[in-house]
Amino acid sequence: MKKTLLIVMSITIVFLLAGINVAAQGISVQTQDISIIEENDKITVHEDLEIKGTIGSTYKTLSFWIPTGNSNLKISVNSQEINMITPQNQNIYVCNLSGLNISADTLIKVDINYDLKTDTAEFQKTLTYNTSKITVEFNNKQIYTAMNLQKDTTFTIKLVEKETAGITEKPDYSTYYYIIGFLTLIIIVLAYLQVKKPQKQNRAKKHIPQTASEELLTTRKALLLEILKEIEKKHRAKQISEDTYNKLKEHYKQEAVETMKQLDDMKSKIK
Repeated sequence: MKKTLLIVMSITIVFLLAGINVAAQGISVQTQDISIIEENDKITVHEDLEIKGTIGSTYKTLSFWIPTGNSNLKISVNSQEINMITPQNQNIYVCNLSGLNISADTLIKVDINYDLKTDTAEFQKTLTYNTSKITVEFNNKQIYTAMNLQKDTTFTIKLVEKETAGITEKPDYSTYYYIIGFLTLIIIVLAYLQVKKPQKQNRAKKHIPQTASEELLTTRKALLLEILKEIEKKHRAKQISEDTYNKLKEHYKQEAVETMKQLDDMKSKIK
């Protein structure tokens, strides 16, 4: 009977010790907020997690999935930086928390910081724990949110520049106004010379007004062609919008065609 009692007591003690040393299990993430900031020479990522375990005595280890190609990885638990971070594979990093002696039923705060390359076009994440809520911001604009995600859930987000998304390009009308004003001046000069033109139409072909009119048309054609070249130049340099470019090009192209037609008619009549 004594031997039996000793065996039972020994087994009980073993189980009690095992219960004391067991790591915190049933771990879940209450919230996970990810902030991605685009800088000149890198992309910085900050992950803010609130984690809680439900079974066990203390937190022993925590595992996190970090994107491939990361650098300058730092992980802190309750503001204490963790030095024992072991890469389990290309993406999984295991943090040893045994020295912190944090109770399993305590809500802990985890901060994860790392850098990505500037040419990173997508952000990928695989969850290592059940997660109640997750949000992702890019350049201070929220681009993703989800609720009640299961462990091993993977998602990929395109890093789109949200500062300009949805903003319609405003056409640059300064060039348009400049060209309109310039052409208006030409039209005023032409109108003035037409008024000064002698009323008699039966004068010789070498009469000065006819020569002046031909010269003006030639000058107008040259100016219109220069305007068209200037429009093309500004369009290639992306100084004017596509809509402004099309309107200006169509308008002044038609003006140039009409001017060249008048000039051809005048030359044919002189001959």
